[in-house]
Amino acid sequence: MDLRYAFRTLLKNPGFTAVAVLTLALGIGGTTAIFSVVNAVLLRPLPYKDPGRLMVLWDTRPGRPRVSVTPGDFEAWQHQTRTFDGMAGLDYEVTNLIGGHEPQLLPTGFVSPNFFDLLGVHAALGRLLQPSDGTPGQTPVVVLSHAIWQQQFGGDPSVVGRTVTLNDKPCTVVGVLPKGFTFWNFDDVQLWSPLPIPRTMDHLHGWRYLNVVGRLKPGATRTTAQSDLTVIMRQLAGAYPDYNSGTGANVIPLRTEYVGGIRTALLVLLGAVGFVLLIGCANVANLLLARATGRRRELAVRSALGASRVRLVRQLLAESLVVAAAGGVAGLLLALWGQDALVRLAHDVLPRVAVVRLDMSVLAFTFGLSLLTGLVFGVGPALQVSRPDLTDALKDGGRGTVGAGHHRLRSTLVAAEVGLAVVLLIGAGLLLRSFARLLDVNPGFNPRHLLAARMTLPESRYATGARQQALFDAVVERARALSGVLAAGAVSDLPLSGNNDGYGFTIEGRPASLPADRTHVSGLIVTPGCFRTMDIPLLRGRLFTALDGPDTQKVAIINAAMARQYWPDRNPIGQHIRLGSKAPWLTIVGVVGNVRFRSLDDPAGIALYRPLEQAPTAGMTIVLRTAGDPVAAAGALRAEVAAIDRDQPIGHVTTMERLISESAAPRRLNAELLGGFAGLALLLAAIGVYGVMAYAVAQRTHEIGVRIALGAASRDIVRTIVGSGMRLVGLGLAAGLVAAVLLTRLLSSLLFEVSPLDPLTFTGIPLLLAAVALLASYLPARRAMRVDPVVALREE
Repeated sequence: MDLRYAFRTLLKNPGFTAVAVLTLALGIGGTTAIFSVVNAVLLRPLPYKDPGRLMVLWDTRPGRPRVSVTPGDFEAWQHQTRTFDGMAGLDYEVTNLIGGHEPQLLPTGFVSPNFFDLLGVHAALGRLLQPSDGTPGQTPVVVLSHAIWQQQFGGDPSVVGRTVTLNDKPCTVVGVLPKGFTFWNFDDVQLWSPLPIPRTMDHLHGWRYLNVVGRLKPGATRTTAQSDLTVIMRQLAGAYPDYNSGTGANVIPLRTEYVGGIRTALLVLLGAVGFVLLIGCANVANLLLARATGRRRELAVRSALGASRVRLVRQLLAESLVVAAAGGVAGLLLALWGQDALVRLAHDVLPRVAVVRLDMSVLAFTFGLSLLTGLVFGVGPALQVSRPDLTDALKDGGRGTVGAGHHRLRSTLVAAEVGLAVVLLIGAGLLLRSFARLLDVNPGFNPRHLLAARMTLPESRYATGARQQALFDAVVERARALSGVLAAGAVSDLPLSGNNDGYGFTIEGRPASLPADRTHVSGLIVTPGCFRTMDIPLLRGRLFTALDGPDTQKVAIINAAMARQYWPDRNPIGQHIRLGSKAPWLTIVGVVGNVRFRSLDDPAGIALYRPLEQAPTAGMTIVLRTAGDPVAAAGALRAEVAAIDRDQPIGHVTTMERLISESAAPRRLNAELLGGFAGLALLLAAIGVYGVMAYAVAQRTHEIGVRIALGAASRDIVRTIVGSGMRLVGLGLAAGLVAAVLLTRLLSSLLFEVSPLDPLTFTGIPLLLAAVALLASYLPARRAMRVDPVVALREE
């Protein structure tokens, strides 16, 4: 009966119902959309067998808790561990695939043959890797991702057993992975092949390039596993002091590695949208209080006829729950749209974003949230208006005034809205200022009109350095001649890619350190025209030229960070340095500006460049500077490469402006979403202030008429109304600033070159909110100025 009456009452007041439902829908929809992402990324189990026992294993160095593992350490862990059921090593490489519709450059994962068994993954077609794969004398094999099976082989089931060419080596396709299979930071891998383990001492113990995943034995814990590997590392340090001195091990749950970098940001966004929902609840509660004024006579009659207070509260709560349910349904529709928008925005930022969906747990969350919301905004008003003053409410001609408790509750709700809005706006302001600082960072090169395309040469056809150099020189030369191309060059690793290799080095005249103690320098290989093409400034000395050939003096160029760190008081030009302990000495001939190789927010480290003619390599990225849109040159570059070698693909074609945008994408996403929620909170808070002041003016119409009749000036009326509103806002601002000081410290890991207590943000945001609140208070005050005292007093 209560629900039927609630429906009838709400349908008779479509304006109130629409505003209340829309307000709740915005809060519930936003909260549900964010929760669906949190559920998929943080709460849902990883799609592997018993995922809680999967750990990622790292080597450690002093001050560096996560260092790639050497093959020697990996083998020692495998053979000596007492806490793991199994371990698998992983390496990443870009390879040429020939055998599909067209030659293609694809990300390839080289893994231990037990890798898929370790995860509990089964083939969608054929089989996956097995222990015999990769052993000497066995035919090389490859496993296809479901996506590449569809794209390159048309989903043909007969692909199993077919021979394809991987880096010019024939491989047999043995199976296809299930649709959607991904793994950690190998999520873009399209081909999987057995991991080769080098056998030389330097490679086994000197090369750090493996990622390692292990499965704990039943009953083993992360702590026992950590102790187990620590003992093994001590033994390795004793056996190989040159390589393992000071090296330790670190055991991290796989889930932590998946979400560790994004957890804080998602929880902050969930908290932010929760604040928006609370502000919406406060607004709806104020709407209910205002509406209850018109129903005081109805409630008084019911009470006079014998209705208990519990009966009245139950009826009012039924109406609140109906509104909340309608808001929940509308919010669910908004969440469907918002979730799709979030997935598009965060596709390259969030892990496991492909599995985000509105499943039963999300639907249960929405239902529970709607029920809780109905209680939150309904209980206060219901309790407040369920004690009608029968004498006043039933008095003929009464103006329907309300008690002080009614005003206090409405004022408290508005102050709370303002306080919550302050916290959100300050958080958004900090992230926006942080993002602006990030965009002001100089990447060390000019990204405008710059195109990049990756090439990896198969060793079977380009086995010698001379052949590798000849091909890249030919491609660069042809690229320079393309219409609209101003300059061309090649570099082994792009800035902001995070893929540059680190090398231990020795400076002539200084004590050589052990391999385990060496500082590593980012080593890059470039063609002579690369620095000018990328607009990397020359600070001292000279750049590489065509005269720096394989038979001439070996030369190098260092960056300003390396020059400042190792030759702070002298000119590094002419100094000698070598990579490793047996490589030839390199003469430093130039110093160039610092380039950010990992990300815009990662300080530029030390870097050393060598000319391609003196250090040939099979993998290079071609860079072109164009007069117009660089994307337009991609097709012409692909055609020129095919003209030189029709079986040689190019891949990872992108503009450097896009690469910079992708590097800043996580901070952009945080700033945009929190900024959007903060803007919505500001709007709802302004509506709340306006509603309370408009209601106050309506309740005080008689009083204002008397004041005007007695000679009160319009400015006095405005001052009284606006002053009343701004007192509420002032209380909310004060509470919000205190809360912001406490809560914005949670944003520290998301900020870049901005303090959590940034003075500009903590000053500007309150002023902005105060200005909006002033406008929201002034509009009802203007209406009060126009009160006709004759009309206002006629009721008497």
